[in-house]
Amino acid sequence: MIKNKTNRFPIFVGGIGAGKTVKAKEHMGNRPYISFQANDIQLDDVYSYPKNHGIIIEDVHYKPNKEKILQILYTIENVVLTSINEKDVPKPIMNLCVRKRLGKIDKRQLNIKKLAPNS
Repeated sequence: MIKNKTNRFPIFVGGIGAGKTVKAKEHMGNRPYISFQANDIQLDDVYSYPKNHGIIIEDVHYKPNKEKILQILYTIENVVLTSINEKDVPKPIMNLCVRKRLGKIDKRQLNIKKLAPNS
Protein backbone atom coordinates (compact mmCIF):
# COMPACT_ATOMS: atom_id res chain seq x y z
CA MET A 1 0.00 0.00 0.00
CA ILE A 2 1.09 3.58 -0.49
CA LYS A 3 2.53 4.93 2.74
CA ASN A 4 4.30 8.22 2.16
CA LYS A 5 3.65 11.32 0.07
CA THR A 6 6.49 10.68 -2.37
CA ASN A 7 4.77 7.57 -3.76
CA ARG A 8 1.36 9.18 -4.22
CA PHE A 9 -0.25 9.90 -7.57
CA PRO A 10 -0.43 13.50 -8.83
CA ILE A 11 -3.84 15.07 -9.34
CA PHE A 12 -3.78 18.34 -11.24
CA VAL A 13 -6.49 20.72 -10.04
CA GLY A 14 -7.40 23.92 -11.84
CA GLY A 15 -10.14 25.72 -13.68
CA ILE A 16 -11.23 25.29 -17.25
CA GLY A 17 -8.36 26.12 -19.59
CA ALA A 18 -5.69 26.02 -16.86
CA GLY A 19 -3.64 23.39 -18.72
CA LYS A 20 -4.39 20.29 -16.66
CA THR A 21 -4.22 17.88 -19.59
CA VAL A 22 -1.06 19.50 -20.94
CA LYS A 23 0.63 19.14 -17.53
CA ALA A 24 -0.53 15.53 -17.29
CA LYS A 25 0.98 14.76 -20.71
CA GLU A 26 4.23 16.48 -19.70
CA HIS A 27 4.29 14.41 -16.51
CA MET A 28 4.07 11.21 -18.57
CA GLY A 29 7.17 12.19 -20.54
CA ASN A 30 8.12 9.75 -23.32
CA ARG A 31 6.17 6.92 -21.72
CA PRO A 32 3.26 5.55 -23.82
CA TYR A 33 -0.09 6.24 -22.18
CA ILE A 34 -3.83 6.09 -22.70
CA SER A 35 -6.35 8.67 -21.56
CA PHE A 36 -9.82 8.05 -20.12
CA GLN A 37 -12.67 10.11 -18.75
CA ALA A 38 -13.38 9.17 -15.14
CA ASN A 39 -16.96 8.16 -15.86
CA ASP A 40 -16.06 6.08 -18.95
CA ILE A 41 -13.05 3.86 -18.25
CA GLN A 42 -12.83 1.17 -20.92
CA LEU A 43 -9.97 -0.80 -19.41
CA ASP A 44 -11.49 -4.19 -18.62
CA ASP A 45 -8.50 -6.10 -17.25
CA VAL A 46 -6.22 -3.84 -15.25
CA TYR A 47 -3.73 -6.63 -14.52
CA SER A 48 -2.96 -7.23 -18.21
CA TYR A 49 -2.06 -3.57 -18.85
CA PRO A 50 1.74 -3.13 -19.31
CA LYS A 51 3.51 -1.94 -16.15
CA ASN A 52 5.73 0.63 -17.90
CA HIS A 53 2.82 2.37 -19.67
CA GLY A 54 0.83 5.20 -18.08
CA ILE A 55 -2.80 6.19 -17.69
CA ILE A 56 -4.31 9.68 -17.57
CA ILE A 57 -7.73 9.87 -15.91
CA GLU A 58 -9.50 13.15 -16.61
CA ASP A 59 -12.47 14.89 -14.97
CA VAL A 60 -12.45 12.93 -11.71
CA HIS A 61 -14.88 15.50 -10.30
CA TYR A 62 -17.83 14.40 -12.51
CA LYS A 63 -19.45 11.02 -11.72
CA PRO A 64 -16.24 8.97 -11.46
CA ASN A 65 -16.25 5.19 -11.59
CA LYS A 66 -14.73 5.00 -8.12
CA GLU A 67 -14.17 1.23 -7.90
CA LYS A 68 -12.43 1.06 -11.28
CA ILE A 69 -10.22 4.08 -10.50
CA LEU A 70 -9.19 2.63 -7.14
CA GLN A 71 -8.36 -0.69 -8.81
CA ILE A 72 -6.16 1.16 -11.33
CA LEU A 73 -4.44 3.18 -8.58
CA TYR A 74 -3.67 0.05 -6.57
CA THR A 75 -2.17 -1.88 -9.50
CA ILE A 76 -0.56 0.59 -11.95
CA GLU A 77 2.33 2.85 -10.95
CA ASN A 78 2.14 5.59 -13.60
CA VAL A 79 -1.24 7.24 -13.17
CA VAL A 80 -2.08 10.96 -13.41
CA LEU A 81 -5.50 12.41 -12.58
CA THR A 82 -7.10 15.77 -13.42
CA SER A 83 -10.03 17.61 -11.84
CA ILE A 84 -11.60 21.04 -11.85
CA ASN A 85 -12.07 21.15 -8.08
CA GLU A 86 -10.99 19.12 -5.07
CA LYS A 87 -14.25 18.87 -3.17
CA ASP A 88 -16.05 16.70 -5.75
CA VAL A 89 -13.29 14.08 -5.92
CA PRO A 90 -14.23 11.02 -3.80
CA LYS A 91 -12.34 10.84 -0.50
CA PRO A 92 -10.73 7.38 -1.08
CA ILE A 93 -9.26 8.59 -4.38
CA MET A 94 -8.07 11.89 -2.91
CA ASN A 95 -6.31 10.07 -0.05
CA LEU A 96 -4.08 8.31 -2.61
CA CYS A 97 -3.17 11.52 -4.46
CA VAL A 98 -1.02 14.61 -4.07
CA ARG A 99 -2.75 17.84 -5.11
CA LYS A 100 -0.94 20.02 -7.61
CA ARG A 101 -2.84 23.25 -8.07
CA LEU A 102 -2.48 25.05 -11.36
CA GLY A 103 -2.77 28.78 -11.93
CA LYS A 104 -5.90 30.71 -12.67
CA ILE A 105 -4.66 31.94 -16.05
CA ASP A 106 -7.00 30.83 -18.82
CA LYS A 107 -4.60 29.54 -21.47
CA ARG A 108 -7.37 29.43 -24.04
CA GLN A 109 -7.45 33.24 -23.97
CA LEU A 110 -3.74 33.35 -24.85
CA ASN A 111 -4.39 31.23 -27.94
CA ILE A 112 -7.24 33.52 -29.00
CA LYS A 113 -4.99 36.58 -28.64
CA LYS A 114 -2.44 34.96 -30.95
CA LEU A 115 -5.08 34.44 -33.63
CA ALA A 116 -6.89 37.74 -33.21
CA PRO A 117 -4.71 40.30 -31.40
CA ASN A 118 -7.30 43.09 -31.53
CA SER A 119 -10.14 41.08 -29.98
